[in-house]
Amino acid sequence: MRGGILSRSSKLSKEPNPVDNEEALSSAAVMLRKTFQKNPEFDSVKDRVKVEVTEEGLRIQILDKAERVSFSTGRAELTDEARDILTEISKTICSLPNPIFIGGHTDRRDFPPGSLYTNWELSADRANAARRHLEAGCVKPEQVRRVVGYADTELLVPEDPYASANRRISIVLSRLTVNAPARAADPKLEAKKVNVLSAQPEPVPDSTERRLSETKLRAEGSVSVGAPDQLPAGVSRRRE
Repeated sequence: MRGGILSRSSKLSKEPNPVDNEEALSSAAVMLRKTFQKNPEFDSVKDRVKVEVTEEGLRIQILDKAERVSFSTGRAELTDEARDILTEISKTICSLPNPIFIGGHTDRRDFPPGSLYTNWELSADRANAARRHLEAGCVKPEQVRRVVGYADTELLVPEDPYASANRRISIVLSRLTVNAPARAADPKLEAKKVNVLSAQPEPVPDSTERRLSETKLRAEGSVSVGAPDQLPAGVSRRRE
């Protein structure tokens, strides 16, 4: 086992079992927490890696903290420390078949006025840097479904938009979808369906019948189209 959670195979299953996958996501979360909390090699970064299982799936975030950063200021080149973190993450998640979404986040510090390069470009470039390093490990490129730069639109510490923790990389292994079980039929709704289906539609006359009907109406001198609108007082209706 290369630091991962599954040792039997690294191939993607064509039809992974969602129930087993839920257990695998939880196991991966436990493994990552143990790696970064207990392994002396990562003692200096253990408070920078946030791992949680959410409604989306397995979310892993690499946060900046004071001088311990994943990228130099205004740059998108990974630091050695960030590379080590991503390498360990890659080894742990590469056996999982889940779609992967990668996001880059910045704080609210802006580039100088007039700069054509902004936090949008920076956050997207940083997310792509993380993607490239994960794929250089053992994450399969086809698993990566989206790489997004969020700039400062999703602050981790909204009360302090300049906090270093707002500068981060997020990696989400999305839950596998499960087909919803068929709902029991509602007798009332089923009855309505039967009534609608059993109601005989109004017969549609063919073109010959329509022409005969129109000819008959013209011969009678009028065609009924409903009651006429009321005219204002003192105005009479004139036939053209």
